Amino acid sequence: MDLHDYKVGAKLNLDIYDDNGELIDQEFASQFEEALGPDEARLLVPIVEGTVYPVRAAWKVNVYMRDGNSCYRFQATIVDRTADGPRRLMRIKRTSEIVMAPRRQCYRLELEVPLRYRVVEWTHAVDDTQFVETMTSDISGGGLRFRSRDLHLPGELVECELTIGDKQMYLAGKVVRCQRLQQLSECKPAYFYDVGVLYSEIEPWQREAIFKFIFEKERQKARVRKQ
Repeated sequence: MDLHDYKVGAKLNLDIYDDNGELIDQEFASQFEEALGPDEARLLVPIVEGTVYPVRAAWKVNVYMRDGNSCYRFQATIVDRTADGPRRLMRIKRTSEIVMAPRRQCYRLELEVPLRYRVVEWTHAVDDTQFVETMTSDISGGGLRFRSRDLHLPGELVECELTIGDKQMYLAGKVVRCQRLQQLSECKPAYFYDVGVLYSEIEPWQREAIFKFIFEKERQKARVRKQ
């Protein structure tokens, strides 16, 4: 297997290491743009809190990609950055074999789950801010996305309440992106924005429950496909 086997547009998760070789404590999402050879490719530069993340040449990355029920991983070095119109790309060179990885490192489940959230000055704030009811658009062990009728700024703190499986959860996080929807929801009133949140408070049991929920949904989908 080499980079020619990756699909254009495939969603990726990244671990990124800084100048000192330290892992940056952040969830990074990217996209596979094109293979330049068996060992080189262009990826989208991650966007964090509404801003293109300032990755640099020579930084190391771990790249994770989901393919069906499998997850693959390889190590690479960032070679350079380029621009393609408004898009920012980075060229990477693979430095390890592509191997199987634990599934939880790749999985983000596209799923609508009822969600209540509110914006706060600090988590566990005691105030009268009302919760807003909406739906998630996807969920993972590191964060979630939900639909909103309002614009939210990167860096805002939100408290979320939702039920995963049979477990009711309280999660706190920080808005990292807010993108206007290209196709507006048909709900009344319509949702205008897709909001990405990175957890800042999550218990180990909650993260494990989310992983188990995601894997069970994937197994259900696989059984349906085989019918």
